[in-house]
Amino acid sequence: MAGATYMPIPLELQDGKWRFDSEKLRHALSPKTRILILNNAHNPTGKLFTIEELEMITAILKDFPRVIVLSDDVYEYLTFDGKTSTLFASIGDNFERTISTFSGGKLFSATGWKVGWAVGPADIINVASVVSTTTIYCVNAPAQIAMARCLGPTIEQTEYKDGRSYLESTRHDF
Repeated sequence: MAGATYMPIPLELQDGKWRFDSEKLRHALSPKTRILILNNAHNPTGKLFTIEELEMITAILKDFPRVIVLSDDVYEYLTFDGKTSTLFASIGDNFERTISTFSGGKLFSATGWKVGWAVGPADIINVASVVSTTTIYCVNAPAQIAMARCLGPTIEQTEYKDGRSYLESTRHDF
């Protein structure tokens, strides 16, 4: 509806690993580009972008100062093999151009709840909240309150099941 053109930059499977080609990103961007959607950990491949890859993206975006990054970080805590996710917004001054989105529904295996949150600089979040409140009508207040109350104890809890925290237990179950 906004007249945008979608320019996907697919990952490539090489030697059994999903690889990101930074040159394909550079060629897909132009002075007209306004948003980059970054999915990390990537769904459905499970690829975690390395700090080096995130730094490459950061360097490329320096040539495109009007680009805002929508960083889909809904699987931040659900990584495997002892790996951790690095938020794009945590690299350099990326926070100033990034909306990071998270999902309580994914975190608590309750995807039907559709409860999430976004973090970013006030000027971008304020505009995003106007769009959100005028287009999303499905989240009920009790689910929002329940999710907010669960976050602190879940992240900080030392034991949930079998000597594991909730996050460790969920990773193990997955």
